[in-house]
Amino acid sequence: MATRTTLKSYFETGDKPTQTQFESFIDGVPNLTDSSVTDAEFSYLNGTTSAIQTQIDSKQATLVNQTNIKSVNGETLLGSGDLTVSSSAAWGGITGTLSSQTDLQSALDLKEDVISAGTTSEYYRGDKSFVALDKTAVGLPNVDNTSDANKPVSTATQTALDLKADLTGATFTGDVTAPDFIGDLNGAVRFAAKNESGATLLKGKVVAITGVSGNQTLVDLADADNASARPAFGLVYADANNNAAVEVVTLGELAGLNTSAFSEGDTLYVDTTAGGLTTTPPTGEAADIQNIGRVIRSHASAGIIRVGGAGRANQTPNLDSAKIFLGNATNQSVATAVTGEVTISNTGVTEVTGIDGNISIQGFRPYLTETSGRTLAVEDSGTFIIADLGTAITFEIPLNSDEAFTLGTEIDFIQKGAGVLRITSVADVFLNGLDSNTVAVTAQWGGVTIKKIAEDEWIAVGKI
Repeated sequence: MATRTTLKSYFETGDKPTQTQFESFIDGVPNLTDSSVTDAEFSYLNGTTSAIQTQIDSKQATLVNQTNIKSVNGETLLGSGDLTVSSSAAWGGITGTLSSQTDLQSALDLKEDVISAGTTSEYYRGDKSFVALDKTAVGLPNVDNTSDANKPVSTATQTALDLKADLTGATFTGDVTAPDFIGDLNGAVRFAAKNESGATLLKGKVVAITGVSGNQTLVDLADADNASARPAFGLVYADANNNAAVEVVTLGELAGLNTSAFSEGDTLYVDTTAGGLTTTPPTGEAADIQNIGRVIRSHASAGIIRVGGAGRANQTPNLDSAKIFLGNATNQSVATAVTGEVTISNTGVTEVTGIDGNISIQGFRPYLTETSGRTLAVEDSGTFIIADLGTAITFEIPLNSDEAFTLGTEIDFIQKGAGVLRITSVADVFLNGLDSNTVAVTAQWGGVTIKKIAEDEWIAVGKI
């Protein structure tokens, strides 16, 4: 907007104002018929024209004295500072009925009625009532104010405690498992297995471990003369179907058996009949001797066997006739066949009448002192005969049909006395290739050995 000086310069003498200058002049004059007055126009009027300001100032003074301006307790609403309301001020009356005061009624309806005081043993509940403050009120109707020592436990807790074992001793009706048991055990020791016998395993039958499947031990009937079904590891605790779980008593007592075939105190061995028990140790090298327990009670249905010796057999097994145990190259005893008889006396003298093969024998042969001649007998086999006579002495070799010396038999002789020692064979017995032959020792203290090499044929070597 142009200033007054600028507008005046548009109309100086001789000037011809332009359209733009006329517009500036018109815009510079306030037009009260317009819908609004610009900020610039208002600021121009404010405080510039004293007559207008004087009129505005007089309006305030006039309004204060008007009758339509109210006061509160004598305090005017105009002026500076706070409006003070006295605490003793009266609000005055309400025109009309209370029900017609809708705003006030709504406000009052939202207010709580005055609460009457209860006792110190009561509390104000959510349902707007006073009730006794006790254990039921706080949701603990079963709580009693008892000492710690006298506090009861719940039925469920007591039931759980009743199922626990007493440290001073307890009887368990089910299985008890633990990583380790430390201390003494009173009762039978059992292990779990699987029946792979192909049939039902009956209580009291003897079983052996035959293998493992996963984490399961496999068992079948034990048999003393079956190498794949021994040693036995215990007795079946209860009947078990094929391929079903089975428990085996490996140590301790097994009751409820028919032991009427045995007497109390009998030692029981694994039998050569699969799964059976016997009081007679099995015989023959094919059978192991395994003591598996002892009869505690003999009864047809309530018999008791104490199981022991599971998993082992006698260290010295059975030995067949005409065999002896000899140490082998690995320092283990093995059964070795012996032809003939071997007698070892408690004096250390060993008498051997027949041995197959080269076998080392410790000790010494028996010797005999003879003062008269005689016919040799089988009992002379392996002996050392001392001939002690001042005159000639003769020993005769008989026919095999009369004395069946074992092939290979040897007999040694020595001439102790002055009498000549002679060895002669009867008719049809050859000595050094000659029938009815005689050999003689050539000097005192000379010796001769005879050996049977055929049914009726002997040889003699020595000082002859």
